[in-house]
Amino acid sequence: MSTLPSPLPDRGARYFRADLQVHTPVDKRWPSAEPRDPDARSHLALRYLEAAKARGVDLVGVTEHHDVSWIDTLRHAANRLSISLLPGFEVETSEGVHVLCLFEPNTKVVDLEEALALLGLGRARRHESKSTDIRSSLVLAEVIRKVQTVCGGICIAAHVTSGKGLLATLEGGARADAWKTPELLAAQVPQAVTNEGTQRILDNDDPSFRRERPLAFVLTSDARGPEEIGTQSVWIKMQRPSVEGLRQAFLDPESRIASEHPHSQRSAGELVSVSWDAGFLDGQSVGLSPELTCLIGGKGTGKSTIVESVRWAFDMDPPQESDAQRLREQVLKGGSKVTVTVKTAAPPALHRIERTSPHAPVVRDELGSVLADVAPRSLMTPLIFSQKQLHDTAQSVQGRLELVDVFADDRLVEVRTAERRQIAALRDNAQAILTEGRRIDDWEARLGELPGLEQWRKRFQEAGFEQRLAERRALDREQTRLAALDEALLSRLRSVERMATEVAPPTTRQVTDEWPNADLLSQAEALVISTTEDFARGIDRLRAELVTAREGLAAASSEWSARRAARQSDFDAALRELQKTMPDVDPERYLDVERRIEALLPLQEELRRARERVAEVRAQRDAALVDLQELRGRKYRLRAEAARELTAATAEDVRVKVNYQADRSRVLEALRRLKTGVRNAAIETMVADPSFSPADFARRVREGQLSGSFGLPNGQASLLERGLGEEELLTFEILELCDEATVELDVGPLGQRDYRPLDRLSPGQKSTAILLLTLQSGTEPLLIDQPEDDLDNRFVYDDVVQRLRGAKQRRQLVVATHNANIPVLGDAEQILVLDALPGNPPRGEVKAHGPIDDSGVRAASEQILEGGKQAFRKRREKYGW
Repeated sequence: MSTLPSPLPDRGARYFRADLQVHTPVDKRWPSAEPRDPDARSHLALRYLEAAKARGVDLVGVTEHHDVSWIDTLRHAANRLSISLLPGFEVETSEGVHVLCLFEPNTKVVDLEEALALLGLGRARRHESKSTDIRSSLVLAEVIRKVQTVCGGICIAAHVTSGKGLLATLEGGARADAWKTPELLAAQVPQAVTNEGTQRILDNDDPSFRRERPLAFVLTSDARGPEEIGTQSVWIKMQRPSVEGLRQAFLDPESRIASEHPHSQRSAGELVSVSWDAGFLDGQSVGLSPELTCLIGGKGTGKSTIVESVRWAFDMDPPQESDAQRLREQVLKGGSKVTVTVKTAAPPALHRIERTSPHAPVVRDELGSVLADVAPRSLMTPLIFSQKQLHDTAQSVQGRLELVDVFADDRLVEVRTAERRQIAALRDNAQAILTEGRRIDDWEARLGELPGLEQWRKRFQEAGFEQRLAERRALDREQTRLAALDEALLSRLRSVERMATEVAPPTTRQVTDEWPNADLLSQAEALVISTTEDFARGIDRLRAELVTAREGLAAASSEWSARRAARQSDFDAALRELQKTMPDVDPERYLDVERRIEALLPLQEELRRARERVAEVRAQRDAALVDLQELRGRKYRLRAEAARELTAATAEDVRVKVNYQADRSRVLEALRRLKTGVRNAAIETMVADPSFSPADFARRVREGQLSGSFGLPNGQASLLERGLGEEELLTFEILELCDEATVELDVGPLGQRDYRPLDRLSPGQKSTAILLLTLQSGTEPLLIDQPEDDLDNRFVYDDVVQRLRGAKQRRQLVVATHNANIPVLGDAEQILVLDALPGNPPRGEVKAHGPIDDSGVRAASEQILEGGKQAFRKRREKYGW
């Protein structure tokens, strides 16, 4: 038994819960005196950071006022607890403004002392001062420049709205100038700001304080003791805790900083990693970010292979006659194995999906046990678009409606479930009607001979046969009854034998002492084994009783035959006498007529009851058809509501509308397949009629009232009435006239709306509209192979990239691309740089991985992506690289 690989592949940048303003026992407001004993200091440091860890903090910034004496002790405790620590200090500028200064994790204390000295806060000055409120000799802007350019650290303006904070301390033009210091990237703010003017400054709405690049804001605890540490914190996304990681987060706070974990409200699972054994990517294993993963590389390096491997592992078919299908045939040959590790949302758990060609996928739990009754798509269902598939979806009426349905999925669950139940009930109802109908037809045909038989009976009665052969008729009835009784016992015996073969044999014991809950599992096994054995004994007892009963019945039948045989000579004599006196009438014919009449007479009552049952079932069907139509009306209304919300979610760049039962292609195709001889043009005219519905059509066919309805000529109507039987009508009347989703894209210049429907858009614009909707629809992982191949370049940055940045907060995205805007300006958390190694056959490898901040990833990306260094230069201009 194998377990999940440990550790799993790196998944790129991730969120760290950070408290970046933590004081030490040096602080005069610390609740107890600073210990001097080394063991006591170590114990206090450990207890301090244990409190942070208990509150979920995994990154602390140590920022005591111009003091670094506790850094090494706290760093040692952090290492023991697997908490990340950024060393630093808090200084007061010459204007009286507090600034947090943080440095790389491995920065030595001696280097921190040098940084303090560079700010005019050397050890001698601090020692001579009797107050802890000493100031740097530098103004705010100079402190920031020294720390960030000379010392390799990064600064955060501390508690800007309260005492010693920038906005609270400075006034007038100095206040605005300090706020707009270009090198200042972040500020610590409280959770709530009550001053309207201050809030306008923070929102970058005050013209006097407006910054070219708005500040990033963080929450900190400003802790002094274990009771406070971690009580306020912020989520920061980085590949690893570092000054560069903080800087990139401060430059792009929309993507990288959050007050609570952005994934906490996700309702869908994630793809964690993909690995390969044999095939083009043999030996490779890649981690996928919970947010945006970009697959980049030249042609033939494996980008599409990764996307299609996931589709194949989930046992999802690629589009017919597509490059994806051909790729699968080439790279996933016999013996190739793909393993996809997934994390489910509810309950949170890791599973592994394994598939070895040509076999079906297998699901394992975290311990490696096979879950035989679990299918991959019961864990999650990724939405996957191959190359050109966005364009194909734009052309598909059903594909466009599915996008709306995915967006409205939670709301549609109840009505869809009710619709499925109603359709199942109507199918059962149809089967009951057809079954009763076949019985009625059979009984009516059999009862059709009854009038003729009764005429014969009258002739026999007039000839005196009834009186002379009364006993013989009674014996015939007895014989029929005995045969029926034997058939009843035989039928029950067959049922018992069927039960005996269908029931599983007694379960063998499988629980071992190594199982963690062996006692409970043993009890459960014992219950099943006991009931299985009891069931088998019951079967044996029933079988024996039925065999005994048949033997008794056989004995009674034998005695009856003996008694009849004793009377046979009398019957024969009576028949000869009748034959002599009435030579033109056959006594055996009389007995046959009587037997047939007696067999048919009960059918009259059965026929009456069957007709009543059909009338009752048809009444139930009529009501159920009304209910089905109401459910479909509710489904339309939910879709229409979802379409309005979907339009709003795209900021009305795409306008979606659902038209009630406007897609009639399914009904048209069903009528064409029936081959009734009706012209296609007549069928199309009929189905296009606004008053047409499958249920009403079926009713008119049954009643012979189709002529003149729905614009149908009389001759064509007659063909339909003659050509459609009840079984076809029952199937047809529950068919759905499907709703239709129409999509329009705004192609107008900035500030002017110009919506155009899909049939008036270029192929690139069509695909853009569908992608914008796809990014908003659903929460399951979304994988797209080179969307830019289908997109209108005008929309890639202004619309697509911006939507990617928003969508990755709600769902996992994996995009294979060669357009630099997507991974760079989309701020991809994981970029997988793929390359193809020469050989026969060639083999693919992951050349680098990580966010765009990683120098190796950045260097490789500049060579591969379209736009190359130009795209990175634009990002440098925007973010200050």
